[in-house]
Amino acid sequence: MKKIRKTKSVRAQRFKRDGYACERGLSLIELAIVMTIASLLMAGLLQTYRIYQRQAQNDFTDARWREARSAIAVYFLEHGAYPCPSHRDLADDHPDYGKSFCPGVGVMAMGECTAGDGFCRVQGREIVGGDPESGGVLIGGLPFKDLRTSLNLSRRNTVDGWGRQFTYAVTERQTNSDTYENGQGAISVFIRRPSSSGTGYTEEEVVAMDQDMNPIPGTEGHVTAVLLSHGADGRGAFTSNGSLYAPCDAARYDGENCNNTGRFNMSLEPVFGGGVHHFDDIVSHSFTVSGGEWTTSTADTLSIYSRQSGNIGIGTDGPGSQFPLDVVGNIKADTNLRTNMLCDEGNNDCFDVDRIGGSGMPCGNTMEVMVGIANGEAVCMVPPLVGVLPNQECDPDEFIVGFESTGEIKCALPPL
Repeated sequence: MKKIRKTKSVRAQRFKRDGYACERGLSLIELAIVMTIASLLMAGLLQTYRIYQRQAQNDFTDARWREARSAIAVYFLEHGAYPCPSHRDLADDHPDYGKSFCPGVGVMAMGECTAGDGFCRVQGREIVGGDPESGGVLIGGLPFKDLRTSLNLSRRNTVDGWGRQFTYAVTERQTNSDTYENGQGAISVFIRRPSSSGTGYTEEEVVAMDQDMNPIPGTEGHVTAVLLSHGADGRGAFTSNGSLYAPCDAARYDGENCNNTGRFNMSLEPVFGGGVHHFDDIVSHSFTVSGGEWTTSTADTLSIYSRQSGNIGIGTDGPGSQFPLDVVGNIKADTNLRTNMLCDEGNNDCFDVDRIGGSGMPCGNTMEVMVGIANGEAVCMVPPLVGVLPNQECDPDEFIVGFESTGEIKCALPPL
């Protein structure tokens, strides 16, 4: 009887049976253990990847969302009003895709939407008492073709990290520079915060913001515009090719952002799970130029002022500390240039311009005459009495051009 020699290996045991060499693999129990360990490792890796992917999509959305807000702010600085939205339900090869659409009163009825709900005109807060039309709110997409000239905004900026269009809503009156009024929007925005008790939430209505992101007291319900991404679930969002990605779920807290009304919701923290508190939208109601040095005056939208507290230099990177505006070069004014003093470069020897443009520079004594200007004041003197002068004549080829302080005439040849 032959002895069977067993050779052990890591993967299997080799042996002979009935004169044939055989190899035994893993048993079902061993295979189940290996698959269980592998699945646990894969589950951890997949969870890590999902977290990474979600964060990347959020970061991507946030970057494009900020670019879009800046482009809207630049448009406002250039036009004195906000742009109208575009149609979200148009295919990307449609000639009006990405173009702003301002229907005007009488073209779309209040509460009317296009066939695909990609553009709506809805009722917001009345701006003029008794006039519902004054509270019109337009809801659509980001009009990148109109914003492109402002901040080089392109089609890629109109979609979020999930490839779906941003939704843009704006007060209709605020899209016309003739009717624009700061802090007089028609959109209501409510913000939700976790309650101090640790259970449930509290909600309050936000006020409108000026162009420097300062709240305007007493303007609850008068937000001008809102820009938002519908988040990971995409409820109420449109794809880049104009199709509705997923229907709006009005029962959720973020359902207020896709039910085509003049109200929008914000939340300080996302809530997932699909219940009534579910919220994964990214919403903003303030629009400022990213990193801008200037902002629009709240008193006059055609005027701007510097955000910086220091002095401003033109033609120099080191403006003098005593000069709010330090210009190296020439200043040209087509109409008026206003100042109350003119000084030398050292801010000395200042001259009151009222001496020339105001009531003049009279001498204090009625017997005095002005003979010069010094230290910003008139130099006056009593002219000497010279008595009666004899008759005076110029040479035949000369003309009288003036008088000396002694009363004698001054003569000169005429210019050739």
